[in-house]
Amino acid sequence: MDRKWRKLPSSKDRGKICAAIITILAVTVFAGILSAITAQGAGLGDTGHEVRRVQERLAQLGYYTGKENGLFSPALARSLKTYQSDAGLSVNGKTDTATLAALFDSDLPESQEELLLAIYISAKWSGLPYWEQLEQAKSLLARLKNPASPDTLAALVLRDIGVHKLLSTQIEPNARQAAVEVSRTL
Repeated sequence: MDRKWRKLPSSKDRGKICAAIITILAVTVFAGILSAITAQGAGLGDTGHEVRRVQERLAQLGYYTGKENGLFSPALARSLKTYQSDAGLSVNGKTDTATLAALFDSDLPESQEELLLAIYISAKWSGLPYWEQLEQAKSLLARLKNPASPDTLAALVLRDIGVHKLLSTQIEPNARQAAVEVSRTL
């Protein structure tokens, strides 16, 4: 029986394949989170991680000064209505699709590298202050951009984080912002 052996993909091709798989997984996870949040839109009395993300984002933008505890309070509803009005959105005090898109889409990573870096930062350095996440990300990208480096960002994500943790990692707003800032400055 004559068998023909297929040639294994080169390390460059494996990096591309890994990057494509990671991108698909990350976009799927992010889309699932976004669709869960927007199905009805959170409102007064709702709780959870998604509400906390809205609180954090509104606080970053200067609209919310209350506790960032994941509870959709009357103070959050007022802040959200003010934001919706200022952004030219329908003012309903809920986290509907248009409101979430306005709050978060400007921070979405635009490139595959930004998305992978945001995932890496969220998984590896989530407990660090924003400025330290920036420094770690700058150092990582500088190391990877060195022609002598055998690694790619996709390979690092798979090796250091693993597929199982990748699927459960939620991209934090600070990590997303750090990834976008670092990727665009280097």
